[in-house]
Amino acid sequence: MDTDAICEDRPCSVAYEAATLGTLYWRAGQLDLAEPLLRQTADADAQARADLGHLLLATGRRNEAVQEWGKGVVDSQPESMVPLANLLSREGDQAHAADPYERAYELGDPHAALNLALDLYSDERLPDALSWARRASERGDEQAKAWLPALEEEMGGGKPR
Repeated sequence: MDTDAICEDRPCSVAYEAATLGTLYWRAGQLDLAEPLLRQTADADAQARADLGHLLLATGRRNEAVQEWGKGVVDSQPESMVPLANLLSREGDQAHAADPYERAYELGDPHAALNLALDLYSDERLPDALSWARRASERGDEQAKAWLPALEEEMGGGKPR
């Protein structure tokens, strides 16, 4: 494995290389090769933990996925916070999705703010949705930037009608 290409922006280690390989196997659909590597490295690599959660969910192990992503939430890893919140949101539990979205946003993930805005919008909490959409837009989320004018128009320039 060419560690120079992989490790340009962070220190390399055997664990990081194994996590990267596990992620590549996961994305290539080679789950039998991916899972052991992702399990071995989940505690050391945030992306490995997130990908392990995705793999578990994709193979029908929802509770294990939630448990794995929950560890990422405890470890302040947006990589796990967002998929956990997305799952909760898809299942109709927007109330429990809000906290991981907010925390992921606070840790630098602007798209988490957009996801929260969309949940708030679907709950008809338009002022809150607008606030979170603006936050996402201000931090550079392109989808939020595209949606914001229509949302502001719907709200009459940012005030509820």
